[in-house]
Amino acid sequence: MNKKLLFVGGLFNGFFTIFHLFIGWQIQRLTSLPPTQQALMQELNIGSLLMLALFTCASLICANDLLETRLGKTTLVFTALFYAARAVSEILLTPKVSPLILGACLLVTLLYLPGIFARRKTNLA
Repeated sequence: MNKKLLFVGGLFNGFFTIFHLFIGWQIQRLTSLPPTQQALMQELNIGSLLMLALFTCASLICANDLLETRLGKTTLVFTALFYAARAVSEILLTPKVSPLILGACLLVTLLYLPGIFARRKTNLA
């Protein structure tokens, strides 16, 4: 079950990765934005894009490692925190809350929580 949830989470992350590529293109087209602010927005978007790509690859390719290693569990914790923080920032920082963004962030947070609390397999030789 946890692997299925990670797979679905990986698909969401893949979608968000592609979406952030589009956002980068849109930021580049904002000619009215001062160059310094445009550069800062691009830098933050690139950081988000790379994190989302990591979450995508880890969820789709390394599900066993995520569930069975300490590094994997730590990655799951930070993935859930990433989306939970994004949901909270949607409520606290945006002038008008987007139910779609808020719902998607909460859903992805919930997809990763069971993997965090699943018991790790240990090799007792």
